[in-house]
Amino acid sequence: MSTGHSPDFKELVRSRTNLVDLIGENVALKGQRGGTDFVGLCPFHEDHNPSFHVYPDRGTYRCWVCNEGGDCFSFAMKYEGVEFREALEMLAKRAGLEMPRPQRPDRPFGEAGGAPVGRGGPSGSPAGSPGVPVISKNELYEVLAWAQGVFHDCLLKSPAAAPAREYLLGRGFTQETIERFKLGYHPADWNFIPRLANGKFSRLQLIASTVVGASRDNADGYYSHFFDRVIFPIHDERGRTVAFGGRIIPGRGRPEDAKYKNSNDSPVFHKSRLVFGLHAARDAIRKSDPPTAVVVEGYADCIMCHQHGLTNVVGTLGTALAESHVDLLKRFVRRVVLVFDADGAGKAAAERALGKFLAQDVDLRVLTLPEGSKDPDEFLQKFGADAFRELVKSATDVLDYKLARVVARHGLETAGGREAVLQEMLETVAEGRELAGTPREDRILQWLSQRLLTKEETVRRTLQKLRSDRERRVSARPVQAEAQKRSEPRRIDFLLGKRTRHDLLESELLEILLTAPEWTDEVRRRVSVDDFHNEHLRDLAQFCFDLAEEGEVPSLDRVLSTLEDPGLKQLAVLLDEMARKKGVLDLLAPGRPQSAGVRGPHTSGTNSSSHVAANGQPLPLFLTQTIHQLTWRQQEQRHEKPRHEVAQLTNPSSGLDDEAKALLKRMQDHHSKRAGRPG
Repeated sequence: MSTGHSPDFKELVRSRTNLVDLIGENVALKGQRGGTDFVGLCPFHEDHNPSFHVYPDRGTYRCWVCNEGGDCFSFAMKYEGVEFREALEMLAKRAGLEMPRPQRPDRPFGEAGGAPVGRGGPSGSPAGSPGVPVISKNELYEVLAWAQGVFHDCLLKSPAAAPAREYLLGRGFTQETIERFKLGYHPADWNFIPRLANGKFSRLQLIASTVVGASRDNADGYYSHFFDRVIFPIHDERGRTVAFGGRIIPGRGRPEDAKYKNSNDSPVFHKSRLVFGLHAARDAIRKSDPPTAVVVEGYADCIMCHQHGLTNVVGTLGTALAESHVDLLKRFVRRVVLVFDADGAGKAAAERALGKFLAQDVDLRVLTLPEGSKDPDEFLQKFGADAFRELVKSATDVLDYKLARVVARHGLETAGGREAVLQEMLETVAEGRELAGTPREDRILQWLSQRLLTKEETVRRTLQKLRSDRERRVSARPVQAEAQKRSEPRRIDFLLGKRTRHDLLESELLEILLTAPEWTDEVRRRVSVDDFHNEHLRDLAQFCFDLAEEGEVPSLDRVLSTLEDPGLKQLAVLLDEMARKKGVLDLLAPGRPQSAGVRGPHTSGTNSSSHVAANGQPLPLFLTQTIHQLTWRQQEQRHEKPRHEVAQLTNPSSGLDDEAKALLKRMQDHHSKRAGRPG
């Protein structure tokens, strides 16, 4: 898919994007080798040891476990889940560059600020449907940032917001906190947002951002999600506004209205993948000792913690803590403390959350507030920040917490009680499907065996039965599995380390092209893309040849800036890394003699003209040998057929006929060349 923007602009965006800074906003990176290589935990798979490398000099990254790799565009596409065009827009804006007009005409949407027509759309219409406007993520970010400013300004200045201001100040929020977290107010006015957005954003943009909804009674009307509510802006980890939470002012609204309401999920907001306040807590999380993320329930408690100086605190968004939340947090820390309210519901929620997290490579702890403090806000008001810090330090390990709760229910005094405790503990272990067969599971089972005075063999047998019963109860979901399979990118075996000798020969030529692209024209004169057996290497070679045909030098930078296929980008990055490890640049040095480290069978049969470029300049010996091996392979394969044909044409009683003699003569000429002697 082409974005319609020139390669020059893409290359400008790429050159203006510091890849270490970009990735470092989401992944904790550590420099090594004098700053030529940065490493961290890969954000794209369950990474236990840092396997994710960022190479600032090349502007590329690669994970050597899951094989994800590419440039700034690849990272933005994969991490943000966007198409190339949106990644380009996002990075251009980040670099302070104005997007040029696309090189193809876009049909305007018929409203002010409307989006161009293109693939897909917020309504879920199929890609390519005529008249379906595209609302990009960058447009949604603009609408949401604008709405945040409108709500905040209303809270600070509007007479209608007086009850909201009184509520927030009465809760103990300071003016500084209100301004820091951009708290706001949506008045009791259904047309508040549409009226102010007139001429700025289209109806479609407002609805797609979920700031407003389409009226069910009036095709052209709106309704507000946050009518007469205090507004808590929700940001992603990079500080971009992605949604809002609305709180009813006490004494207002209808009895059936929910106290808190969040924006609906959208292309930029998924409640299950986001925690509140991470943008404000990220630095403090990393600097805490040990690095710790404290998770509370809800944004009000989170903000109050920050107001008291507890800035490594984040909050859930009205949903139970999920594995995806822990996945997000463990990019920054290895210890996560879950804070639950002191009531029965809070303790029950703590127990329910534990099973799914046992397989996580994270130090997970549980803090339940003491009786008499229903939530962190109330505890802080009574006892202060230092007392809360001490509670965090003494938080209980997740397994110890669970065991204490289960023992309190069943006791250990009787065999039946111990059996019930074992059964319930192992049901929790069985929830962690990825835990099966891991060293962590072994440690847990040994720990349980010791604590419950039960043979480890009995513990393992009971767990195995629980897992078997659970598997039988879980449906196969074939339709969902097939849909997921269809959505996966195409498989490139070369990236997975599955490489034949033919693959290695073809990849060596591409390594040379990416290292010394000035030789591309000479390679094109001698090698055709049809000489490539591996379809993915062939596609990449064709791409390089096409760039050269257009007068471009297919350098790695240019290839990555122009190429939009994420799989081929990963392939190009891998080949570049292989070339560096092999020292291809040194092997191409002028006047370098042939050495044992350079593969070069049958090179003695090459004539002197094959060593000279069209301009009379000598070709590097390493390049000559690689080209010769590739073209010789083709000749070998072309002579396989004549060999079989000679065998079929030979008549044992009368010898060779004329056709067989001609084929045999061609074979002799071929083998004379192979041996390096005159034919």
